[in-house]
Amino acid sequence: MVVNKTLDVRWIKRYRLFCLGGSVILIIQVFLAYIFLAFDSSYEKPTQEYLSGKGRLNVEVLEDHNSVESSRKFRDHYLGQDDDDEEGLGNSNAIYPKVKLPPDKLESIHKFKQVPSKSNNKIIEGNKTVLRVEELDFIPLCEIKSKEAISAIHRARTQHCKQTIANISCLISSSNLYPDKLPHTCPSLGLETGKAMGCYQDDKALRLLTGFYQNLKTTNSPHTCLDICTKGGFPYAGVQYGTECFCGVSEPPSSARLPDSSCNMKCPLDPKQPCGGFYTVNIYQTGIAKLSKETAELVSSSPSDVPRARVLYLLTLNGRSIRQVKRLIKRQDYLMRQLVEVEKKLKNVRLSRNRNASIWGGASLLTVLLRAMIELIPDKTWKWDYVINLSESDFPVKTNDELVDFLTVHRKRNFVKSHGREVQRFIQKQGLDKTFVECDAHMWRIGDRNLPSGIVIDGGSDWFALSRPFVEYLVTYEKDPLLQGLVTFFKYTLLPAESFFHTALRNSPFCRTYVDNNLHVTNWRRHLGCKCQYKHIVDWCGCSPNNFRLEDWGRLQGSLILYNITAKDNLDSIVLETWVRPVGHYTVLETMTSLSALKRIEVSSDYDQKESVARNWLRTLGPFSEPVAIYYLEQPISGYNLTLLWIDPIGALADVSYLSISGDSLTGFVKSSLKAPLFPGIWTLRIIHGGKAHSETSFLVTPLELLNGSPLTQREAGFMHRGPSERYPKRAEDWGIRGGGNALERRALSNARRTGKDLQQWIDSLSSRFYEIVESCVVKKRKWCDLPVCENTNWSSLSPDPKSELTTVDDVSGRMKR
Repeated sequence: MVVNKTLDVRWIKRYRLFCLGGSVILIIQVFLAYIFLAFDSSYEKPTQEYLSGKGRLNVEVLEDHNSVESSRKFRDHYLGQDDDDEEGLGNSNAIYPKVKLPPDKLESIHKFKQVPSKSNNKIIEGNKTVLRVEELDFIPLCEIKSKEAISAIHRARTQHCKQTIANISCLISSSNLYPDKLPHTCPSLGLETGKAMGCYQDDKALRLLTGFYQNLKTTNSPHTCLDICTKGGFPYAGVQYGTECFCGVSEPPSSARLPDSSCNMKCPLDPKQPCGGFYTVNIYQTGIAKLSKETAELVSSSPSDVPRARVLYLLTLNGRSIRQVKRLIKRQDYLMRQLVEVEKKLKNVRLSRNRNASIWGGASLLTVLLRAMIELIPDKTWKWDYVINLSESDFPVKTNDELVDFLTVHRKRNFVKSHGREVQRFIQKQGLDKTFVECDAHMWRIGDRNLPSGIVIDGGSDWFALSRPFVEYLVTYEKDPLLQGLVTFFKYTLLPAESFFHTALRNSPFCRTYVDNNLHVTNWRRHLGCKCQYKHIVDWCGCSPNNFRLEDWGRLQGSLILYNITAKDNLDSIVLETWVRPVGHYTVLETMTSLSALKRIEVSSDYDQKESVARNWLRTLGPFSEPVAIYYLEQPISGYNLTLLWIDPIGALADVSYLSISGDSLTGFVKSSLKAPLFPGIWTLRIIHGGKAHSETSFLVTPLELLNGSPLTQREAGFMHRGPSERYPKRAEDWGIRGGGNALERRALSNARRTGKDLQQWIDSLSSRFYEIVESCVVKKRKWCDLPVCENTNWSSLSPDPKSELTTVDDVSGRMKR
């Protein structure tokens, strides 16, 4: 032992320098570790301090760290977030990377949407849409969380509209807007709501309930299934295999009855309730009797001993089409003043003083119709049996006698047209499960909603023929619980008139008078598809029927222009009207067999996709127009791709569009992406096919002469007529377009400065090449004017129109005197 100890000490003495060095290194490492931990702890700060600029990690300095508006602008500009995105930047507890990126690199910022939290290392959802309260001049009544409501508030133009949307959103969130349940007062013919009929044997090949089926994996229960079948108008509801809901109209046969123990599967929503089993179904009564739609056969005449039905036509009118209104009346602010004169002349015409600004799909249409009915009922001087709603665009296809005979035979029945599809599909396509608010001439979608339980949901066309007893029932909606709830519900519904009257009729004591026919013929061109042409006024994809027109009837070729002129000698001012027609400039450059069916391409604006026509009949374009190229075919062709080159008056390539011709339509369009203001002057649209120029057409962008009713100043003209501020994309060399050179550029800049008479002469010189005068007339005859008087022509807007000349009403026959 002594020897070993001596040996150990000897070794330590021998390597003492190495031992000392190792000890020093170990001490230094421990000291550095202590300093590092202390340093990290002293600078540990909350995440939001770094984001607000108090911490040391925020290396970007904003102009105003405390300004909400400044931070919002930074967020919108650098993160490229939109109000309608799935997620917004509203979570104040999240860390956002403050990285400045160019516009084409913004996508990379989305990689940092979720970051670890310092406190618990859990992933935080970084983007939530929040309301920008700094833009509001009011305080919302509640915290608005609905993404759709917030988006609608941000997009609304006026503070009044923003506040209306906010108030409705708060009422919805507090469950104080819509009724949860409404009464169904249609006779049930012995059926009881929710009555359990027992367990029945079902068969895969021959189902007991065949009306509707839905698989509800997490929400199925007898109550849920009953609610679905009730809305669909089915007398029976059944739950099967735990998650399946069936609806039907036929009573199950007693031979299929099983012991209740055979239906032993639990419901997902309520495990205490049985939801059928394997091909066994629990069936319940909904309390809704099977709808027996009345039939209305055509008749040649009505019985002579029965009083003839008296029809009241309810016209909802808009615009300035007074001639159409007068023609419709005779066949059976501007507009308001003209119709007041009609009311004074005709005893059987009354004009309601309640007016509403109408938009497509607006909830105000239902308000107009109900107010009109409220005005009609108390008046004892008017005796009528039916009210039929019309518009100024309606055209009678039957005589009034034929219609009266038909309604006389089918008196007290109500004529409405149903949708003819599954109710659940109709609800989704119609947007009945969404809340819409009308303001700022727009229907804003602000969120989802639940439909009231206990009633049948129905709908279809908003044209109807309603009997007087049912109308008298409708005007009592302030006292009737069903109608009161329906009016509230449909006040915030898209296209409410297409569902309100159907639903009220199906759930009222008048349900047995339902006739699935609205006495209207509507032209739906389904093969053209829905173009969603109303997205600028509704937050929904809306469609409407097409006009009736003869396929071989030529389009309107010209327009009428009314204007003042002054005689040169005696300064006597007169009013002329001129029939002007556009001149086409379509030229085929190279004949191609594959494009022989292409008749022409023209440029216009205001293209109506539904009707496949440009509403800008005269094809007048200005610096702020949105040009559209429209093609016309001799016969349908498909599989052809065309390239359209938009060349400005300087000869520069301004834009390139791509057109694919397919389908059965003989016409189509492509919209340019030209930036306003456009260069005034003569433009060229060149059509390229297979790398070769096939044809081209010229069109005119007319310079502006007036701005807000006043002549352009030189400064205004310089802005309006110098073309877009952004340069065209450099693609001209790809298509062999070199431009017109410096001479055309100098001429364009010179034209841009024209004002006064010089500008008028330039406009006249351009217009004479693209428009021709067909005829002219004078409104009031003058000795020194040889033009015909407009009233004596057959083309003027002032020419006689016997169809719209209204006389008085014969007191005996009640008909208009011819």
